[in-house]
Amino acid sequence: MRVPIINDAPGAYNLSAEAGYRYSSYTLGGKTNTYKFGLEWAPIADVRLRGGYNRAVRAPNIDELFEPAVVGSGGTADPCWGSAPSLTLAQCEKTGVTQGEYGHITVNPAAQINTQVGGNTALTPEIADTYTFGMVLQPQFAPNLVASFDVFYIKIKNTITSLSSNTVINNCALTGDATLCGLIHRGPTGSLWFNTPTSSMHRT
Repeated sequence: MRVPIINDAPGAYNLSAEAGYRYSSYTLGGKTNTYKFGLEWAPIADVRLRGGYNRAVRAPNIDELFEPAVVGSGGTADPCWGSAPSLTLAQCEKTGVTQGEYGHITVNPAAQINTQVGGNTALTPEIADTYTFGMVLQPQFAPNLVASFDVFYIKIKNTITSLSSNTVINNCALTGDATLCGLIHRGPTGSLWFNTPTSSMHRT
């Protein structure tokens, strides 16, 4: 809806407000509410100021939900392989490397590790909060001139994305995040590529 509040008054050539609401229900992901509020003020006919807030959502698509999980080559390297790993023993231990394996994990000549990628039916809709402020200049002495300036601030949570293998393993090693570290499955020798059935990086 759009509601005119003041029109053609001193100090308020135009003042109006707008609002909107939408309710959505997803079989997977549950229920969501989206809405917006906005205010527009033109102190004179030549200048118009506007601001608003908007809550938006994006539900996961079919691929993000149901893509079959497959193992393939990914990443560029395992920072814990080779005789001189780029990460310390303590960091590599967070990724599943034992003290005995450290410095003895075979290097893949192709510089790749096994990566499992697939859909995730536990995904929930992304939520974005957007704040906007803008100004429109339309001077009466130049009828064909319109200048618009807008500023946006957008914050997204529950972001639906697929992290790269390198991001998963390095962030696990540096932060010890259990969610990320739980995606790493090393083989009996500590490898992420040599034992195909058991060693891989899950990025579902």
